[in-house]
Amino acid sequence: EDVTEQKRAHERLERAAAHDPLTGLLNRAGFSRQFADNAGAGTASSGALLLIDLDGFRPVNDAHGHAAGDELLVQVSQRLSESVRSTDLVGRLGGDEFAIYQADVSDAAMVVTLGERVRASLSRPFEIAAGVVRISGSVGVAMLDGEVELTRALAAADAASYAAKRSGGDRIELTWCTELGLAGIER
Repeated sequence: EDVTEQKRAHERLERAAAHDPLTGLLNRAGFSRQFADNAGAGTASSGALLLIDLDGFRPVNDAHGHAAGDELLVQVSQRLSESVRSTDLVGRLGGDEFAIYQADVSDAAMVVTLGERVRASLSRPFEIAAGVVRISGSVGVAMLDGEVELTRALAAADAASYAAKRSGGDRIELTWCTELGLAGIER
């Protein structure tokens, strides 16, 4: 009995369950699963989680419609993917919120360099069917120390991202997240 088509269908379903249909990036469930796989391998103790919240996305979506917003999100995902190492995880967690996980990183300067690369790529104009638009990104970085669960890491990176947004956006805020909790946000 040939089960080739069944295997293909199963692979398509698995991919659909783990990836965002618009951008092709990992979705929240896929990102969580791969993060856990990396953490299980012991790499979460020296990693960093970046949460990118787009600044100026809603006005583009409101002024030009959801199709333009979707086009912009696809281009953002491409730029983020081009900004990272091949071993890094990149995901769209929902709406205009993206995440990057770098394993085996203990140097905050290295992660801030990635954050700056992300900010620079997002600050370049985007050409969409509706015209040229400009956005930026508020980047929250959680340096992970110890075996940190994704929910705790996301909460830390999210708090840092909102601190960046409250400070005017288009900036990076850094925090340390340990097994015991959040260590505080630094500018």
